[in-house]
Amino acid sequence: MHFTQASYVRSFSILGLLTALMPFLHFPRSWNDIFLVIIGLLVIFLSYTLRAQKASDSLKGPQSPSNTNQSQNLNS
Repeated sequence: MHFTQASYVRSFSILGLLTALMPFLHFPRSWNDIFLVIIGLLVIFLSYTLRAQKASDSLKGPQSPSNTNQSQNLNS
């Protein structure tokens, strides 16, 4: 699965907003703890996938525009 940088920014923003709003949502203490653990695990997962994606992209190297144009012409 390949996420765009904008989707990572959006995901981290939503998780940060949820974390900031948790005290004001008046969930029971046990639910609050569970939600914060889930949010933390999601942040870890997103960080890991972002790092793995960047490492994968750096191993592939930059694509030259001519290669991109040729692959687009073949798909047409």
